[in-house]
Amino acid sequence: MSVAENMAFGLKLAGMNKAQIQEAVMRAARILRIEPLLERKPKDLSGGQRQRVAIGRAIVRKPDVFLFDEPLSNLDASLRVQMRIELANLHRELKATMIYVTHDQVEAMTLADRIVVLNAGRIEQVGAPLELYHHPDNLFVAGFLGSPRMNFLSGKVLASNAGQCRIATAAGGTVVATLERALAAGDSVTVGARPEHLRATAELDGDGIPATILAIEKLGDISYLYVGVAGAEESLVVRADAESAWALGQAVFLGVAPGRLHVFDQHGCGCR
Repeated sequence: MSVAENMAFGLKLAGMNKAQIQEAVMRAARILRIEPLLERKPKDLSGGQRQRVAIGRAIVRKPDVFLFDEPLSNLDASLRVQMRIELANLHRELKATMIYVTHDQVEAMTLADRIVVLNAGRIEQVGAPLELYHHPDNLFVAGFLGSPRMNFLSGKVLASNAGQCRIATAAGGTVVATLERALAAGDSVTVGARPEHLRATAELDGDGIPATILAIEKLGDISYLYVGVAGAEESLVVRADAESAWALGQAVFLGVAPGRLHVFDQHGCGCR
């Protein structure tokens, strides 16, 4: 069948008359900008065009709720970006509820009004994208959202008073967190910091975690430093200025931007 016939198929089965079908198909084609494709067959379409036709088949039926089950998973990177923009525009135009299932946290962050994070069938947290990004309820959510992911280190509470909690990390050095929840000295915790909230310095300036640069990724506008620290199974990632002069094997000290340290208790629950 042609694109137009594909989009009209469900309406024909429902017994709608030809004039109504043509109006519905043309409306959907205008929304999706696929009017020039209406007479083509599926074999003549790109992956992104086929995705738009599939969405068009749903639009013509005017549903109250759309369910997208990983619709972009088979597209290449550039098409995924394009289709994310088109889906966001589609949502604004149709004003319909869209439930979107994805394992791609970039899609979740860029498309969602609210995110439901599931883990083995259990809801871990529900909220706006930036709420989950900046205030994860537990280690799973903290590690899932963000690219590169959040850095984690184990530690023990040295002292906690007046909302300030000083923690000794397994990598050496100490960090300070601002928390409303009281923790006791000696409590085991996990501390987390996103790459953009870590800073690397060549010399120790107050509190800091000793580390060694293992790899450098230069992306043009920014650089990522992959650093090794004692007691960590994986290297930590630090976002750095693209013009910074760092060298492989260089010894550095890591600090955390004020108020940006995440603390999780021994059960993996976030402490705020």
